[in-house]
Amino acid sequence: MLALLGGIQIGPFLLKYSWIGAALGFFIASFHFRRFSVPDSDDGKILQNKVLDMYWNGFVIWLLAFKLAKIVVAPAAFFQNPILEFFSTPAPNADIVAWIVVLIYFIYKKYRLKISIFQMADILLPAFVLGFGVYELLALQLGTATQVPWGIHVGQNGYHPVNFYIAICLLLAYWIIIRWTDQIRIGSLTAQSLIAFGFSLQLSTYFLVPGQLYFGLTKAQWLYLAILVIGILLFYQTTMFSKTQIDTKNGEETKK
Repeated sequence: MLALLGGIQIGPFLLKYSWIGAALGFFIASFHFRRFSVPDSDDGKILQNKVLDMYWNGFVIWLLAFKLAKIVVAPAAFFQNPILEFFSTPAPNADIVAWIVVLIYFIYKKYRLKISIFQMADILLPAFVLGFGVYELLALQLGTATQVPWGIHVGQNGYHPVNFYIAICLLLAYWIIIRWTDQIRIGSLTAQSLIAFGFSLQLSTYFLVPGQLYFGLTKAQWLYLAILVIGILLFYQTTMFSKTQIDTKNGEETKK
């Protein structure tokens, strides 16, 4: 398992397994769009195709932003030798810069195409749950020391394979979301995807060496808790809205 910390050497370049995992995750997540059910109408199919185009464009934009993040983080170093810097080790926090750029792109397309944020998120977020789960299978992350049989051994010590915990939670959550979610309710898939992300990532932090605490939690734990709470509140809202619609419909049928 420790081999996952390395990669495939191609000449002077090292293709890390985590990068392979990211590409594989994006590719496998694209299959979600093929099996995702949309309203059986021209508008539903058009919406699905638009979001699929956004997904692949977002993937390309993420890759470019990830490699070009040094323009933001270390512009002087990048412009001294742009080609070398582009193929060298990514800048610190390059992934954060890339996700911010992709988020800006999605927001722009949302307003440009005039589609509901929840219509877009209901299609995109479950795909991200699937893709991120696949990515975690190849992005080895060691946690605290443990004696469990499945621990990753480094020397005489075993460590929690945190990335596998995240992968199991997310892939199981994706299966549950797709199998049992009522896809007619707008926002339902978004809510359950946020719950899956928040719960899986929050759970994983308890197997990592704790960082500095702020009111009892680390910064990451506060972020994951916020995602989880937002997902729960949105799920409650969509459930109550759906119940109200059913009660209203039943009332109208009773009057008839």
